[in-house]
Amino acid sequence: RDLVRSRGLGDVYKRQYPHSCLLSITHSVDGWLYLGRGNNGSAAYSIVGTDGSAVSGFGDGGNISRCRFDGTSFEEFATGFWNPFDLEFDQSGHLLAVDNDPDARGPNRLVHVVQHGDYGYKSIYGGGGNHAYQGWDGSLPGTLPFVSGTGEAPSGLLDARRAALPDDYNDSILVTVWNEHTIERHHTQSIGGTLTATSSVLVTGSLDFRPVAIDTDSHGNIFITDWVKVDYPNHGKGRIWRLASKTSSKKSKPQPYDAGKSSTKRRSLRSISEFSVALSSSDPFERHAGIVMLSQREHQSTQVQLSKTKSATLRLGALLAIKRSAPETSDHQIN
Repeated sequence: RDLVRSRGLGDVYKRQYPHSCLLSITHSVDGWLYLGRGNNGSAAYSIVGTDGSAVSGFGDGGNISRCRFDGTSFEEFATGFWNPFDLEFDQSGHLLAVDNDPDARGPNRLVHVVQHGDYGYKSIYGGGGNHAYQGWDGSLPGTLPFVSGTGEAPSGLLDARRAALPDDYNDSILVTVWNEHTIERHHTQSIGGTLTATSSVLVTGSLDFRPVAIDTDSHGNIFITDWVKVDYPNHGKGRIWRLASKTSSKKSKPQPYDAGKSSTKRRSLRSISEFSVALSSSDPFERHAGIVMLSQREHQSTQVQLSKTKSATLRLGALLAIKRSAPETSDHQIN
């Protein structure tokens, strides 16, 4: 085992692998702390909360887990990532992440993360990202698509409503792109149960501009950390930049991070007809919600009935729900 259990919240490594660590952190208004973990090359791992609750795995990609502020109730929230370097809730309650791509498998991506979501990457199938059993754009059954593609090595994200920017930025997400020396603007639109976005470059710099973290102060000024050099070792040349609107421009009042609303809860599905509508939806997030709900123990008889219908779409949804409800095998447990 390359990771072993430790006391408290965290993980202990027997070898150094620079990306298989806790990369990102944020919180929600309803009392959860969210943590993004990078992939660890398919090695077994276990991360343990203060109450002994744990997330363990083998062969999966990076994941996003959550716990209470005291480290209790640690659980996996979503999986299928490469390196989710930043997390943030937008003002509408969407949990967003920026995720680096597997080697040779662009684009990188801005992702809307939902509970129990699978975003397609599994490190057991290699680092190239082009294995038939790996997905990156929601094309594999049971996986979800991304909001928009980003440049190489996105590292930080910011809901523009937290900054004092012109009004037309209110639906934008800013993304720092380390390897392309840019800050991107992703103009978002709601579509079904998720978002879509078009992107453009807001800031571009020289080869020694490598933006990473991005945040605001109470006045809505934007601050960006700059790695500067391509080197991984500490080199002492890092910088911090400030980005602000012109004093003459009309600016929106910056919104604090905790002003975000909780994501809308979906209504419960009960009947076969209700599940059939959800599983047949053209919206992958609506299908995902139906599959997750159908996987609950109380709907086992409905799973069986839908798995025998003439519709291939409904049979697939039922099988994915059955797969989710099946207990994990001992091969995936850390003793």
